Amino acid sequence: MGRFLKLVYRRHSKRWKKRLLKKPVRWAFDFCYHMLKLGGIGRTEYFSRFGRKEFIFDIRKVHFSILYLEEYEKYGYEPDVSSILTWLFRGHKDGVFFDIGANWGFFSFYVASLEFYSGIVHAFEPIPDTIQDLRQFITQGQLETRLTAHQLALSDAPGNAGMVVIDPLSSGVTRICEGEGDYLVEKATLDSMKLPAPEVMKIDVEEHEFQVLNGARGILKKDKPYVIFENWLHARPDHCLRPLRLMESMGYVLYYPCWYYGEWKNGFLSAELIPEPDSDKLSLCLCLFQSEDRYLFKDQINVLAIHRDRLSSLPEGVCKVRS
Repeated sequence: MGRFLKLVYRRHSKRWKKRLLKKPVRWAFDFCYHMLKLGGIGRTEYFSRFGRKEFIFDIRKVHFSILYLEEYEKYGYEPDVSSILTWLFRGHKDGVFFDIGANWGFFSFYVASLEFYSGIVHAFEPIPDTIQDLRQFITQGQLETRLTAHQLALSDAPGNAGMVVIDPLSSGVTRICEGEGDYLVEKATLDSMKLPAPEVMKIDVEEHEFQVLNGARGILKKDKPYVIFENWLHARPDHCLRPLRLMESMGYVLYYPCWYYGEWKNGFLSAELIPEPDSDKLSLCLCLFQSEDRYLFKDQINVLAIHRDRLSSLPEGVCKVRS
């Protein structure tokens, strides 16, 4: 099924190939997946300073596809986020990491695998089947003392909420909804949890970022963690801009991760990685912006928010900061 899924998501260089192959391949995949219930076991290797571990997973769970799809083979999954995490934790080797909306834990395990990292990871994921996968990987990697999984949907008020599955093939595309939805999950605020102060927070919760941040105002004010969060354009600008303006009101400065090709001050910026660039010199660049600029950018971006009090002590490394 993994090889089949690679065909479904393959990016064709020729438009005629896409038109000819995309729908028949998807129909065949849906028949094998839903009607024949084909499946299998996937294996991946996990490397850290403690050695190599093998992780085994259910290939029918498509949220693991980032481990084998072609589009992730060269640069990996969301390379801007992984580059920022590497940069920040090089300067804070024992810092605590909050992975909010962890899914099966890609970024949790990424941070825990960094050879210089000695801190603790807290991963938050509300979907029962998905957090079971996360916990199985923790056990297979013998990471119980370094990585803790919390079955919670973080928000700005405690209680219960419904969650709806947007893409039935991927538990990574779920969001809180009105009513019961497909799952009933427990909500909590980050401020209400007795956890160590985070150095870095990564938030990917499908347009619920404002509520998560609103429920963490105490932490943002007191601990001033670095915050990486996803932001989508919306038909209602206030919905898109709320998390950005909240962070600005808390004393944070916003940066848009881009890629810089060539020598510094003699190259060019790109919002996307270029498949075959003229220059092989590539670095991550953080471009300063304000919330009012948001609709100048593409639909989905990752935002890095840094508190003003920390701007003078940023870690050295591959990231370039452009104001």
